[in-house]
This record gives sequence, structure tokens and C-alpha cells, in this order.
Amino acid sequence: MRIRTMTFVIAVVMISLGSVQSTADVIIEVEPLTPQVSVLPSCTVEICCRPIFLGLAWHCFTKCTTIGADEEPVVTACRGGPTGLRWDQYPQVPNPIPDLPQLNSPPVCPEWDFGDSAHGPIDTYCGPFVRGHPDFPKNKASQSCVDVVATSTGCQLCDCIEDIMCRIQKCCVRYELLPGVGYGYNSNSSAFTAISACQAGGGGPIVLPVGGPLLDAPGWNIMIPLENCPTCP
Repeated sequence: MRIRTMTFVIAVVMISLGSVQSTADVIIEVEPLTPQVSVLPSCTVEICCRPIFLGLAWHCFTKCTTIGADEEPVVTACRGGPTGLRWDQYPQVPNPIPDLPQLNSPPVCPEWDFGDSAHGPIDTYCGPFVRGHPDFPKNKASQSCVDVVATSTGCQLCDCIEDIMCRIQKCCVRYELLPGVGYGYNSNSSAFTAISACQAGGGGPIVLPVGGPLLDAPGWNIMIPLENCPTCP
């Protein structure tokens, strides 16, 4: 009887030790999670100008550089230009996908005729600033850029500029090579309007660069009225 009792006690002790050991084996140490810090993209806006008419004047456009976390900078440029009466002057931007239409299409202005200006309505375009963009320079010396002091937060200024350019095209605004001579607006007026409208919408003062090529850019400082221009999606 004593032998059976001892055997039972030993068995219970062994089972208990085994249970403790097995419990210790399944303990997993969990490292505390490091919170992911989201980095919002930062944007810089520039007004860039390139000489035209053998350097007698300047054509200006806007350029936005967006930098995200661990990403290469993405540069987008917005511009305005003449369409032409026969819709043959708008900038042809090649589509990287074969057999698809051009990336830039002319304004839809069915009532337009010769009396409205042979230059046609303003055609705007915002796209990647790479070879193929109408304003991409053949060499760096052929353009001059100045920073815009942004009063908007984040990249809102860049988005707003694209929206204003879209509205200018939808409004079928008359293009005029020299706005001070006749009625109309041009590429420089488009850039000035987009920058000015978006800066004012940011809630702060309008801070625009002065001097340099802008002094010789016809149409700069002329605001295109947007009150009756359609909104863009």
C-alpha cells in the first residue's frame, strides 16, 4: 500500500513539473510596436519664364515640385497658350501609351469665330514637367525661375493652380498676344491669375515675385475674371 502511495505521489509531482515547464515554453516576448509617423508631402511653387521673340519678351508658367517620404520629387508645370482659330496651335503633348489620344485637348468653344480672335481661346495644360511638356527647356539656361511664397498649407496651392487653369480653359477666355494693346489675355495672364487667386484663397496676403523677367512678360499683372467660369471636377 505504501509503495502504491509513493508511486502516485511521484506521478503527481512529475506531471506538475511537466506542466510548469510546458507553460514556460509557450511564453512569447512581444516587442512594443513603434508607431508609424506619417510624413505629409511638401510642395514648392515657382514661376518660371522663358524668352520668346528672340528675347524681346517672356512666356511664364507655374511649376510645382512635390516631395513625399522617401520618394523622388514629382514636378508638374501648368501653362496657358493660344489655341488658334482652326484648333491647330494648342500644345500637342504625346501620350506615353501608344494609340491613345494626346494628353492635352483643345477647349470646347462651339460658338467661336474669327471675330473672337484668330488666336482662339486660351488652352491650358498641367502635366509632368518632363521632355514632351510644351515648356520643358532644351537647356537650363533657357529659363528663369523664382519661388512663390505660399500662404496656403501643404500642397493646396499646387492643387488650386491646376483648378484655376482648368476653369480658364472651360471659360473660353480670349487669347491676345499683347493684352495691353487689344482685348484679351495670354499665358502670362493665366499664370498671374492662378497664382493670385490661389494665394488670396489661402487667407494670407498675396506675395508675388517682382522684377526680373516678369517686367518683360506682356500680360503679367492682368487678372482674368473668373466669376462666370465653370467649376472643374
